[in-house]
Amino acid sequence: MSNISRATLAKPAKLSVNIADCFSDFASWLVLVAILVAALVWGGFLLINKNQEIKDLQKEVLRIAGENSALDKQLQYRRAELESQKNSKQIVVQAEKMGLRPARGQQVEHLRMVKEANPRPDDSFLSMLR
Repeated sequence: MSNISRATLAKPAKLSVNIADCFSDFASWLVLVAILVAALVWGGFLLINKNQEIKDLQKEVLRIAGENSALDKQLQYRRAELESQKNSKQIVVQAEKMGLRPARGQQVEHLRMVKEANPRPDDSFLSMLR
């Protein structure tokens, strides 16, 4: 305890300010501020880059969605075409079972239209095709 009391009673040392100390502090603050500014600018560039990538990906998604829509339309058209061919094939098979000759595409359409117009169970409507 005696050492502490002597230190407090001693005369304070003369304080002097050296310009090198001030410059050193200023330089360190300047470097610190420069690092912070560089980090902020770098973070901003990263954010802008990510936003640009997101926009590019959204454009790509829209392009793919458009292609998907076009492919869906083509698929529906092909399914309708295949269904029509299947129905035509069924009509040809039924006509062959009844002893009629194989029909051409236009005749199949005519046969289908006649069959739909006359939903009678008898086969009298087929007599006009013979």
